[in-house]
Amino acid sequence: SMAEVEFGYVYDFGAGEEFFARRGGGAFLDGEPLTTRRSERGLVVVGLESAKPELALPALEALAGDVYRIRVIGSIAITLSYVAAGRLDGMLSLRACRSVDAAAAQLIVREAGAEVAFGGDRLAAAGLGLEERYPVIAAASGEGLGTLREAQRAGAG
Repeated sequence: SMAEVEFGYVYDFGAGEEFFARRGGGAFLDGEPLTTRRSERGLVVVGLESAKPELALPALEALAGDVYRIRVIGSIAITLSYVAAGRLDGMLSLRACRSVDAAAAQLIVREAGAEVAFGGDRLAAAGLGLEERYPVIAAASGEGLGTLREAQRAGAG
């Protein structure tokens, strides 16, 4: 399961940055310890991934008033890593992603102190099989995770 991932590594080719984490050993960005920062203003900047246009509008409407900006980076793993680094306050995917697209980065998020969820399931219930698909959300706080979960549900129709 996702809860059993021991080591995660994400390389951002655009920025030339290495994100990695070892379960129980913390998260790192280019070898320096990484800790998620929590914005006192909540979800200011949120990353959006795997969004079909018809799914995006209801989700964005659900976030109106709670989120100041939306960013689309184009990579689930990098977007999750940016949550870990405090560059984004949260992220949500509006379609199910492959387990392998998120497995490494979800560990980085958790080891940095943020929270992640797969399809509303507990982390231990999210399998790692190649056929497994999950919508993913992550946020610096549990409150932010709840807001993103509601937006994800709105986008699911």
